[in-house]
Amino acid sequence: MALQPFRRVGTYAAGLLLATGLVGAGSLVPQADAGAASTTGGTTLYAYPTGGFSSTPTSCPQISTAGSHCDLTQALSLATGAETVALAVAGDESNSATFYVGNFTVKTSITIQPASGIVNPVIDGNDAGADKTCPTSSCSGSVFTIGNGATVTIDNVTIQNGGNSGGYGGAINVGDGYGNTGTVTVNGSTFSSDSAFGGGAIASGIHGGNGTVRITGTVFNGDTASYGAAIDSADFQGIGSLSVNTTSFINNQAGRDGGAIYSGGNYGTGVVDLASSLFDNNYAGALGGAIDDGGGDIENGANSGSADIHVGTSTFTANSAEEGGAIADGVINAQSQWAGHGLVKILRSTFAGNTVVNQAVGADIASGENASIGIAGNLFADGCYISPQTLADSGYNASADNTCIAHDPQDAPGPGDIVNTSVGTLLGQLTNNGGPVETIMPEPGNPAIGLIPIGTTSIKLRSGPGALGYVLCPTGSSTACTAGAVQPTPPNVPSVSGLSPSSGPSGTVVQVAGTNFTGATSVDFGSTPTLFGVSSTTLIYALVPTCTVGSPIDVTVTGPTGISATNSGDLFTCTQPPPVPTVTSLSQSSGPAAGGNVIEVFGSNFTGATAVHFGSTPTFYSVASSTAMYVIVPQGSAGATVDVTVTGPAGTSTPSAGDKFTYA
Repeated sequence: MALQPFRRVGTYAAGLLLATGLVGAGSLVPQADAGAASTTGGTTLYAYPTGGFSSTPTSCPQISTAGSHCDLTQALSLATGAETVALAVAGDESNSATFYVGNFTVKTSITIQPASGIVNPVIDGNDAGADKTCPTSSCSGSVFTIGNGATVTIDNVTIQNGGNSGGYGGAINVGDGYGNTGTVTVNGSTFSSDSAFGGGAIASGIHGGNGTVRITGTVFNGDTASYGAAIDSADFQGIGSLSVNTTSFINNQAGRDGGAIYSGGNYGTGVVDLASSLFDNNYAGALGGAIDDGGGDIENGANSGSADIHVGTSTFTANSAEEGGAIADGVINAQSQWAGHGLVKILRSTFAGNTVVNQAVGADIASGENASIGIAGNLFADGCYISPQTLADSGYNASADNTCIAHDPQDAPGPGDIVNTSVGTLLGQLTNNGGPVETIMPEPGNPAIGLIPIGTTSIKLRSGPGALGYVLCPTGSSTACTAGAVQPTPPNVPSVSGLSPSSGPSGTVVQVAGTNFTGATSVDFGSTPTLFGVSSTTLIYALVPTCTVGSPIDVTVTGPTGISATNSGDLFTCTQPPPVPTVTSLSQSSGPAAGGNVIEVFGSNFTGATAVHFGSTPTFYSVASSTAMYVIVPQGSAGATVDVTVTGPAGTSTPSAGDKFTYA
């Protein structure tokens, strides 16, 4: 029934056999023809600053040509999913024409990054740039509005002057509105002079929406808002998941609450993970962490919200607010009867030089009776205002006074805690001490130095996806460890740099790349341990355990000296398993026992097929589509009838009446 396809594919298959040299049975996959740029997934679309090009381009090539030169709006409109939008011109402060100016809507999943050889492209919201020309009638609003369900990655760009004075997210707004979801990953970027009512730079999970934001190696400088000068996550009944790593928040100002981050406000629920980051010289005019007198860095759990914040190896310095100069959690002000229910856990972090305005309490931390504070291995140079029932002290904290640890007769200090005024005076300046962000080094004689004994137990700030894992002082350290954010690099702690594949269903075998895997004792997908095998010090094979389809989870490796820190390279997304192939009919149901002829196999779910068998004999094949493939009949026994089966990632087709082949 398929004489014409048989002739066409016979010639094609013969060429493939010659090209492969007949090396074993396997998949013969034709290569796609090279052609012009298209908008299919995986394409790179090159965008240029506005002006001087076709108004209706059909593609975005790397080198601009007459009639095909795209601006950023056009490139985004051409994207259909999985494309990279490459910014082809770097920003130049003296030449506003090199800025990508305006407000942009991202409706699909894409990556936005510089083109090869381009450094620091600037995307300008034009809210404060009177010297720049807005390409539309009005440039007020978020620079990037992320469409429902989109997953967007932004790498190595500057987003500045975004202005959404009456709304949320001056630079990026994701997951805003009931039922709306979205995921944004930001790497190596800068947010400067962005402003909004909530989330001067980024707003996530607002008004009943659900947003996920992951930030690594980024700077927020000079952003402003009423709530969350840099980031507002999980506000107004929203749900937000925020992960921040090796990032600096500097000189941001909130008119009311959250000089850098505001989370879990107005009945919102959120999770925030902060690792190895810097909060310097941020300011909040009123409330800190709840509905009270402000938090210079983080406002957590406002208006009966329920945020869950975890801080590890971070530095807080020169931040200011009316109460809770660095962190305020679950505080109520005189005008409100609502209390937040925030949970804050702080591990191996430094608080120094933070202040409160008009009050003498809570320079570092302020918490109310509905809050929950957990601390271990921190350096507190200033003071705290913590409700007696809210503190869980796991020990080895160094504090300048007793307000941060044993602040109340009901609260026994944790093991190894010390109170000593020199903790707050013998400190160096904020500077680069060899880590990813600036830190404050304790000076010789500071009792925080060597406070934590070698081999102190591993601590995870929480269980579940995105959990931050640390060891207070690893077994392999040469000396006892110091309380606070400045730590010697633990020897041989595992690190995860990449996964292959980075998505798939339960049962997928994943190659985990990284370092220091020798002696690994556990591999976890989120909070679920799994079977694994160590191939080398840089490679592990791990089996994806039962997982929930949805947002990415961190894959962590535990070794004798610690747990790998989470990062954007360790994320795995669980997907639905593919359906099992079926074979319904064959173009020829019989042929010579010598084999060698090509037949067509019809059915379903052939995409990704890994094997084809005639009985128990494997053979060469080429997948034409999800419902058709071409196979070479292997040698068989005259008179024998066998089932032709197709194997895919989810299993092998069940024998049926339509898959029978008889050898003549």
